[in-house]
Amino acid sequence: MQKTRDILIRTAEGVMSLLVVFLMLAGTVVCSGKLLGVDFFAKPEPTNRDLLPPPDVLREMEVFDFTIEAAGTGLWQLTSRRGEPVGMLVCSLPYAEDVTGFSGPTPVWVYIDGGGRVRCIVPMDNAESARFFGRAIAGGILSRWIGAPAVAADSVSLDAVTGATYSSNALTANVEAACAAYAGATGSVKAAPAIGWGRTAAVAAVLAVGLYASFCRKSSRRWRLAQLVLNVGVTGFWCGQFLSVTLLRGWIESGWNLVASLPAVLMLAVAVVLPLLGRRRYYCTWVCPYGSLQALAYRLPTPKLRVGPRAMRWMGRLRFGVLMALLAAMWAGYGAWLLDYEPFTAFFVTAAVPAVAVLATAFVVLAVFVPSPWCRAVCPMGELLHLAEPSNNEKL
Repeated sequence: MQKTRDILIRTAEGVMSLLVVFLMLAGTVVCSGKLLGVDFFAKPEPTNRDLLPPPDVLREMEVFDFTIEAAGTGLWQLTSRRGEPVGMLVCSLPYAEDVTGFSGPTPVWVYIDGGGRVRCIVPMDNAESARFFGRAIAGGILSRWIGAPAVAADSVSLDAVTGATYSSNALTANVEAACAAYAGATGSVKAAPAIGWGRTAAVAAVLAVGLYASFCRKSSRRWRLAQLVLNVGVTGFWCGQFLSVTLLRGWIESGWNLVASLPAVLMLAVAVVLPLLGRRRYYCTWVCPYGSLQALAYRLPTPKLRVGPRAMRWMGRLRFGVLMALLAAMWAGYGAWLLDYEPFTAFFVTAAVPAVAVLATAFVVLAVFVPSPWCRAVCPMGELLHLAEPSNNEKL
């Protein structure tokens, strides 16, 4: 009876802690006027006139001297001065409402010529990180469709741009939705994880191995080492999956697509549920690829700096201070840019900006001598998860 009561109390504490953390992050998106994808200051449902590309975009698409007539929601027929059909413009927004990138929808305009081939694609305004969205565009994710038949757009062989997987896949889905609308087959976009089903299965397998190792092989150094390597090699470098304040804030602001974000959702579920079962700091210890990379660095046979209990406590206070300062800046509407410097994106080796790569490398080098310096003294994501945990759990 007492055990059941303790479990209920711990669960209630966990739920309340999670609610507090949610409200803390929700406060950072107030300025946007959006919460979980609901725009509280939304304008009335856009009309065809609102969805039509503006004059500067029409010039960019080389749509000159054509008559533009509405042919359906987000569809416009182009005809020449002699009345001959010369193509169609399509706005993907009405046909890909559930498609989101890393931070929100990524609609596009598509110009399909009279021969039924994609001639030009122009992105519309979106909430994606400019760095990753720009990476996807620069990587040619849109140009690969140019010249392809619109009725067979889903047969175009495409790989997501490294380091911009969510943006790349969202743009892909939007172009396919626009082409499906052109072909009269709206709603034919297939739901799939942003990193593909194969890598999603790999992430799930690594999580399963971690659960087995932490529960059944906790004292085994070999299992621990294997788990750290899998976290870094598979979850981090190969799949590019991790939890970050940037990701959670994007979900709270714009909502999430469960299927597209499935790997990260699985990681979040593990991070939230395991502490309720008495496994404190489970994500940081057994899942986080960057934390695992630091743990591997500390295993190198080098002299170590002695860090006593008092220093550890001060490191924990510093981490709390970093989180509070970051949240305060975002509550004031000025600090969101700081999230671009979370070191986790360094796993996208070819896409990480130099400042992030240098920061991530510096902490890994420091971790050779000091145990997990980023995790213990700085990581805002780790502190959020710590605050979300029930206070009466036993230590790992």
